[in-house]
Amino acid sequence: KSRVVHQLPDERSFHIFYQLMKGVTDPTLRQELRLPDDITAFRYLSKSGCTDIPGVDDAANFAEVLRGLSDIGMDYGNDIKPLLATLSGILWLGNLTIKGNATDDSSSVVGDDALANAAALLRVQEQQLAHAITHKKITAGAETIIKTLTPSEATD
Repeated sequence: KSRVVHQLPDERSFHIFYQLMKGVTDPTLRQELRLPDDITAFRYLSKSGCTDIPGVDDAANFAEVLRGLSDIGMDYGNDIKPLLATLSGILWLGNLTIKGNATDDSSSVVGDDALANAAALLRVQEQQLAHAITHKKITAGAETIIKTLTPSEATD
């Protein structure tokens, strides 16, 4: 989780995210995956300031990943495409806006395109995703407690 959410300056997150952004060139698939044209539109990919590595062809590497997944028996429609949707959904999670509640230390997710896109790609309801981002389930023995997260905790 930490490498997805936090990178050092000039360090990239997982290569597959950059490969996805540069390797999906079909406009219909880009639309289905809700991929913006600009890689810096995703906070998880742009905040370190490093979106390219000299000498690395992310698009070619993405094509190689797709071939490898196919070679191990993954079906494009049933396995690979849902995997790509999950990767895109993770990127949209990084664009969520978390706001604090003025009366306590709780947080909530702003209902915007990032929430709608992440929920659709991850195949969950927006309200369920927003709740999962802002709450933590703690189980101790037979007791389960739902704790509301602070904005800092929810974004980490």
